[in-house]
Amino acid sequence: MNDLATIRAIKGIPDDLLKKLIAEAADDKHVVHSATHIIFKNREIAGYLSVAAIPTVMGWFSTKKLKARDSLNIITAVENQLVVGGAASVMTPMPETSPFHPHMEALGYERFYNGDVFIKDFYGRIPGV
Repeated sequence: MNDLATIRAIKGIPDDLLKKLIAEAADDKHVVHSATHIIFKNREIAGYLSVAAIPTVMGWFSTKKLKARDSLNIITAVENQLVVGGAASVMTPMPETSPFHPHMEALGYERFYNGDVFIKDFYGRIPGV
């Protein structure tokens, strides 16, 4: 047997394979969200990846120059662009210090992950990274 793990892109994953992936992830105390690839080891499911499947929106809104109405209009416009483009969901990393943080659930967002978000700058273009 080949002991190297492999990944396989999934398009239109069969229901039975998706159910098995979800069950195995749950058994390992993980959830499956927007899977695009399945990881196999010795022909058994060993994980999954979600590669660029969920659009991520980050930004800065001036607390001095923008009013709440401006912010809501911008958020709605961006969400509408995502939906028109075919997105099924959106993710936005949000520090607890953000003025938006206490309002995200009221805006229809659900808490998805409680942990650090890491970024890798391939080209050295992001200040501070």
